[in-house]
Amino acid sequence: MMTDESQSQMVLATQESEDEEDTSKDYAKLISLNPKFEDIVLREKRTTLGRDVKASVTIRDRRISSRHCEILIEEDTCILRDTSTNGTFLNRKKIGKGKVVTFHHGDEIALVLQLTRNRSVCTECCAFLFQDLRRPRGNIFVQQMKLSTVYKKYHVLNQLGSGAFGTVWKTLQRSTKRACAMKAIDKKKFEGLGAKDADSMIFREVQLMSNLSHPNIVDILDVFETPRYVTIALELCTGGDLSDLLCCLQKKGECMSESIARVYFRQILSALKYLHNNHVAHRDLKPENVMLKRKIKNLHMDVPILKLADFGLARATGSRGMMTTFCGTPYYVAPEVIEQGSSNRQKSEGYSSSVDMWSAGVMLFEMLTGTRPFEETRDGRTLFQKISCALRHDFRVCVPKNRALSNSATDLLNGLLRRVDGMIRRRSHRMSASECLEHVWMNPEKRKRRGGGGDRREKELKRHKTALYKNDSPARRTKK
Repeated sequence: MMTDESQSQMVLATQESEDEEDTSKDYAKLISLNPKFEDIVLREKRTTLGRDVKASVTIRDRRISSRHCEILIEEDTCILRDTSTNGTFLNRKKIGKGKVVTFHHGDEIALVLQLTRNRSVCTECCAFLFQDLRRPRGNIFVQQMKLSTVYKKYHVLNQLGSGAFGTVWKTLQRSTKRACAMKAIDKKKFEGLGAKDADSMIFREVQLMSNLSHPNIVDILDVFETPRYVTIALELCTGGDLSDLLCCLQKKGECMSESIARVYFRQILSALKYLHNNHVAHRDLKPENVMLKRKIKNLHMDVPILKLADFGLARATGSRGMMTTFCGTPYYVAPEVIEQGSSNRQKSEGYSSSVDMWSAGVMLFEMLTGTRPFEETRDGRTLFQKISCALRHDFRVCVPKNRALSNSATDLLNGLLRRVDGMIRRRSHRMSASECLEHVWMNPEKRKRRGGGGDRREKELKRHKTALYKNDSPARRTKK
């Protein structure tokens, strides 16, 4: 009897003729978690990664083997074969030379996970998120069935949490042995809202998420409806959410360094860019809705994988791209959304998906400083009044005195926490996700290659120190 490993090896060996036929199609994409390495598009069913120029994809790094690993894309699954000396890692677990494993959309493939003393793995790793571009959109449909049938398909393990409208369970998909989260929504708790409102709130998330496929967005697997429950099977994220991590840092009186925050924020921007390009606005972006794929044991050494979740308030913007509903979480809501909820507001064209970029700016500010840019105080002004002031007056990011940020980080924050076009007489522009990804703060390596040498503040300090040294030099005094 053949083992699963030997069968997979045979598949890898027998698919060579088929691989040569389909070369024009983009099958998958490897999204880099490290700005030092570029994203990789897989245009063949069989792809070899390595340092050798004869490999399908050449990666210039001395730590990578000549032929490091092979990726085979099949109809139902994907196969990864480790051919390296130092090892290939799938979801932070070493595969082993000559061994074969299967993987799925959203998994992490790392060619290098080398830790160096006093250096972050984020700057040393060569890791990618796998995005399956073949995944059909809109293939998730609500299946009418009995609860016992759901149990036949999924094995319920333990409860992960509960909310106002339902409970989340950890389950195991019996056919694939894949661990996932089962979100059971009790329809009885929506009875007071009316049938139409209940249906829209329950199924809007399902409808939108079934059309989305990105490594930084929680994957939806199945949807079941029973007489009492709507059950959604989702990708399992065991690391909690970003809010838990930020609260833990705040208790210690700490906050993220710019290099670590950059790794986190890059993934949030990647997901937002994908959403906005597909005309979808999240509208409730906050740390509680940014999930961590796994627990962070060491902030300076662990490479995080972030997943955007909770699309209950998300909406397809359409071609016009404007919305008028007042929604969101107070601390992270954009000023133009507050204007929509104001009772004395004038006629407005609504707001666009740029409200997500405001929320992203607030999150970045919180990651870098440990505080929010807008907090409730005792001066008599409400939180909404403070945020609305950013719409009516010139707002500049005010960094706490105990936290010094680089000029490029402050510039990025000012570009996000900014008014939008058409809201006031003096027009301004809030940065998009694509513009943020090209910002100098997000690409420190490019800045160094261009000869930037760091921020202006750092240059000025160096110049000032040099001048002081020259003025105090005995040789200079003698010369005078």
